[in-house]
Amino acid sequence: MKERLSMVFSFLFLLLIVPYLVTIFINGPQSCLKSKNADPEEFLPFLVSRQIPGECDAETMKAQAVITRTNFYFQMQTKDMLTVLKESFQKHSDLIWFQFLKDYPKFTDAAEATEELVLTKDGEFYQVPYHKVSAGITRSGSEVLGEEYSYLESVDSRQDKESYQYLTSVYVEKSRLPDKLEIGEKDSQGYVMTVFIDGEGISGEAFAKEMGLASSNFSIQEVGEKIRFLCRGEGHGFGMSQFGADFLAEEGDSYKEILSTYFPQFELERKTVVNKGRF
Repeated sequence: MKERLSMVFSFLFLLLIVPYLVTIFINGPQSCLKSKNADPEEFLPFLVSRQIPGECDAETMKAQAVITRTNFYFQMQTKDMLTVLKESFQKHSDLIWFQFLKDYPKFTDAAEATEELVLTKDGEFYQVPYHKVSAGITRSGSEVLGEEYSYLESVDSRQDKESYQYLTSVYVEKSRLPDKLEIGEKDSQGYVMTVFIDGEGISGEAFAKEMGLASSNFSIQEVGEKIRFLCRGEGHGFGMSQFGADFLAEEGDSYKEILSTYFPQFELERKTVVNKGRF
């Protein structure tokens, strides 16, 4: 009986939000901004839904909601709200409606539970990244990206090794690869910084993306007539690991504790924003 009532409630909830969402997707977010001052909180559940799976723990979703809101506000320091929303909707044009509607109430709950909460450092906004699974430890911003990213500390996330996505392999026929392929410099967490293709260097991230690898933390092995790329983790490895966060949530950590773990230099702060991105 309880499950049936829950299904009925979810159905009624979706009936209320679908017309609003259809308007946004057909006419663009500007259609909703013309008639009233926009509130980022109205759009946050959608943005969160495109960044984290619906099966994640509620505390992990709350942590992601804070990250999403923080990055949204960070972008609005140099762009108006309409531009940020347009870019977000264009970036996630591959929306799967069924999955989106099924899990939407969860993302709404996460946004409401963290309403107006953002991560700041010394009262300022910074971009706070996230990824699916680390290689057992997150990456150092200062080592890889420079001192301006020193706020991204390398954090122990060894629980990620329990993920089925921690190790993945991609096999490629030798004939499809350059004659000479070598791994150059790696960072201290094992992510490839440079790959040399016939003597010419490109970034490890660019190479991994081109080859369809889960991350740039990979090794190269010959297996018969094929080359095996063995990858650790999924994503760029900076900031919060979603799998690691989920593990901590299941162990009893709150979203505040999760954020403190992955972003130790930041504080939670309540911020409000008005239309056009002016505080």
